[in-house]
Amino acid sequence: MTKETLTIAQIIAECKSTQNKIFTTIGDKDFRLVEYYIKAKPYVGARNITEEEERITSDADKISDLMLRFDALTKARIKANAETMVKVPEQLSLKDLFAGKEAKEEEISIAEAINRKKYYINFMKSIIANFERQLSNASSRKGQLEYEAANLVNHDLDQQFPRDVQKNWSTDAQKKAREELEKKYEVVRLDPKNIIANDSINKLKTSVMDYIDKIDTTLSIINAKTEVTIEY
Repeated sequence: MTKETLTIAQIIAECKSTQNKIFTTIGDKDFRLVEYYIKAKPYVGARNITEEEERITSDADKISDLMLRFDALTKARIKANAETMVKVPEQLSLKDLFAGKEAKEEEISIAEAINRKKYYINFMKSIIANFERQLSNASSRKGQLEYEAANLVNHDLDQQFPRDVQKNWSTDAQKKAREELEKKYEVVRLDPKNIIANDSINKLKTSVMDYIDKIDTTLSIINAKTEVTIEY
């Protein structure tokens, strides 16, 4: 029985290292689990059968030992992640995020913190990208509507002040008519959540990135100082 005491950070590193050793070993061109030879010529390459049998046994045992260690490391990490508590910012609803609410601190397991980080990276960042496209599309629609509104203003002015008799109307009258028409055809923003006024999307993006950074920092610290004993 082998016993080791490692920090969670060391376990993470050893999991990767052990996994690499396994695949490096089985990927070696000389790795064998089974070999064949001619009875009258009891050699495999330059090795006699006894030497080759020892080599095959050694390789199989090496893989077995590495897999036992990898399994023990993985189980220890899962157990530590489930039992070790960390303090991170609470998860806020989109409504609260739009309102600019400050997240309070709460205590959750490392496993939950990891899942929450994934949620923010994979889910929230995707949603924010969608919101940014929505704002870009809205800006394009605004430009189109402003163009349409300008045409409507000019059309109505032409109706009120036909070009062949425009000289019969004062400049002030035409200016007043234009101002009234521009008010009539003004492009109005519909923004019940005050997204534009509060710059909510940029603030949300900053909030999410800060949240990810805080969880990363917290996990790095706790992983570096929390020790776990593994046996295999």
